[in-house]
Amino acid sequence: MKRFLSFVICILLTASLIPSLAPVSEAAFEGDDKIVIVIDPGHGGANVGTARNGVGEKVKTFELGNLLKQKLEANGNFIVHMTRTGDYDLPLAARGIYANSVNADLLVSLHFDGSTSRGDRGVSVITSVLPEYQMVDLANMVCSSLSAKTGLSIKGVIQRKDNAGYYWNAEKQWDCQDPSLGTLSDYYGIPTWCAKFGIGSILIEHGFFTNDGDAAIIFSEGMMDKMAEADAEAIINYYTNHTHTYTSDYIQDFPSNCMFQGKKSIHCTTCGHRKNITDLETAPDNHYWINEKTTAASCGVDGAITHECRITLNLNEKDVPCDEHKETITIAAQPHTYVQTDYREVSHTEDGYTQYTCTNCNHTFKDIVKSDGHSWQLVEEIEPKCTQKGKRTYVCSVCNETNIEDVAALGHSISITETVAATCTKEGYTKSRCTACGEEFHETLKAKGHSFSSNALSKINCTEDVTVTERCRACGLKTEETFPATGHSFEVEILKQNTCTEDGEEKSVCSKCGYEELKVTEKTGHSFIVKEEKKADCTHNGYTLSVCSLCGLEEKTESLAIGHEFITEITAEASIFTQGAKLTSCSHCGEQYREVIPSAWDNPSTKAIVIGVSAVVLAAALTVVMLYLKKNSQIEENEESEGEMVAAAEAIADEAEAEAAENEADETDESESSQEAEEASEEAEADEAEADEAENDDAPEAEPEDEAEEKTEEEPVEA
Repeated sequence: MKRFLSFVICILLTASLIPSLAPVSEAAFEGDDKIVIVIDPGHGGANVGTARNGVGEKVKTFELGNLLKQKLEANGNFIVHMTRTGDYDLPLAARGIYANSVNADLLVSLHFDGSTSRGDRGVSVITSVLPEYQMVDLANMVCSSLSAKTGLSIKGVIQRKDNAGYYWNAEKQWDCQDPSLGTLSDYYGIPTWCAKFGIGSILIEHGFFTNDGDAAIIFSEGMMDKMAEADAEAIINYYTNHTHTYTSDYIQDFPSNCMFQGKKSIHCTTCGHRKNITDLETAPDNHYWINEKTTAASCGVDGAITHECRITLNLNEKDVPCDEHKETITIAAQPHTYVQTDYREVSHTEDGYTQYTCTNCNHTFKDIVKSDGHSWQLVEEIEPKCTQKGKRTYVCSVCNETNIEDVAALGHSISITETVAATCTKEGYTKSRCTACGEEFHETLKAKGHSFSSNALSKINCTEDVTVTERCRACGLKTEETFPATGHSFEVEILKQNTCTEDGEEKSVCSKCGYEELKVTEKTGHSFIVKEEKKADCTHNGYTLSVCSLCGLEEKTESLAIGHEFITEITAEASIFTQGAKLTSCSHCGEQYREVIPSAWDNPSTKAIVIGVSAVVLAAALTVVMLYLKKNSQIEENEESEGEMVAAAEAIADEAEAEAAENEADETDESESSQEAEEASEEAEADEAEADEAENDDAPEAEPEDEAEEKTEEEPVEA
């Protein structure tokens, strides 16, 4: 009985542990308690990112983001937002600010990698270097899930400290170039801006566009859905595969400052999920003052201490416009401390003064004592006349200095005594006398000239001379004057512009008389310039593509293939038993082929003659040997041998003749086969040349290649 109870207790304990070990398959969070995920499709708008096969990174991240949103929402435990819902770009700062506005638990930034090295490959996940905001466990889960579902290799988790000297101020929860803070901030922009609002973040690089193997996987059919499934699986497991235990006290997510209202919440001690998010009190005066600039006060001039707010400065730097916050503290001016530095006694001709200089700023001023001046007395006076100046002489009664003063001449007092008026053609005059000095004057009056009544200019025209009769209003004199025709003054209006192929038309209107004249402007004809050119070679046609610089018309001119021009050179002479060689080369394109020159032995007739002669010589030699043996009394013993030797000699001769005939037949067959192969090769080359020519004729005009859109270096995320 005890054993049975122990078994039951073990089963119950094991069952109680199952929910904490397995992922939550059904929705466990409701309402505002759901896990809030912000998906950030990287790049957008003019910011294409890396590219391959004409497809920009921004297109793939947007497709992947929408699929990931669907899969997370289908789980039921997540509220999902997108930083962008179309093809436009957002500053990195704006993405972090948006995540804060929706109380995000996590920002997931989606990207694809690129590098100048085509060997770089694999998935990687970037997260913060700051311990309180890093998501290393989730990053490893994402890497494993992506690799398992897509076959991509794992590059790993990346955490990179800033290399521009920005340090993390934990109190202000902002970064600043202040080494005394000790802890370097993040290099990458997404984790930096999320940390400023107390939000965790990961940036997923889903393989390299620039690696052929990765790209083949990325661009394969259905791969975006697999990647979204892998990302979603890792995120769901990270947030739902444990029992959530929340802190009993509120934790400050980030402090209120001059631009943003801070927040606090309770956190899951395992995954960091936030609940009961509450706004802190606003703090518009909580600036992050940096860049102190001091202007020292001086004598009579106030000084100042000026600070800039790092928060507003940072927002403006990262394309989030706002009013800059500055603080100026006035330093009161100092008083002058003057000492006497110069002195001059006053006289009756010069002012006196006392000069003072400030010992602090060297400012100088003078106290002036005005002189009394000379005491002038008139001692002599000469009266002025009509044309002569007068003079007054003064003497100072104090110093006897003399001062002479000129008096202006009075000028004549004229009285006219006689006047004769001028006429149209005769001069007149005026006589006068000065009443003071009696001097007489005579002034000539110029003839006035005739004053004609008609307006001759109004009668002048463009095509005819005009004769005008005029009469002087003063003396009645009559005169005639001829004015020549002025000619038309045309203003041109283009009715139809002439082109390369059509005449134009223009209308000319005289601005003086209104006469109109129509004129045809001849067509200009095309003005071709070479746009593209391909030289003809031995086997392929060429062409020249020209474009009219006036109307843009394109014209293509074909040039036929020039054909090979072969030159043959014997490189090795043939002998009786050794083959020779010859080299044939095209003088245009350098194409070469080699041919073997047969030796005399390769000729079947020669070979048959040599073998036949050899057989006859061998038979003769055997006959001589047989006769020699007979003479040495061996005839009886070798009768049988003689028959055998003769038979053998005949057999050898027959065999040699048969072999020669067989070789001659083989070489004849080889020669015929070789000739047939050469004819087939020539026909194939001719067919290929015709196909190439047809292809060149039918081929579309070459278009300029687009500029390479691959990344030139591993894409840095803006800090």
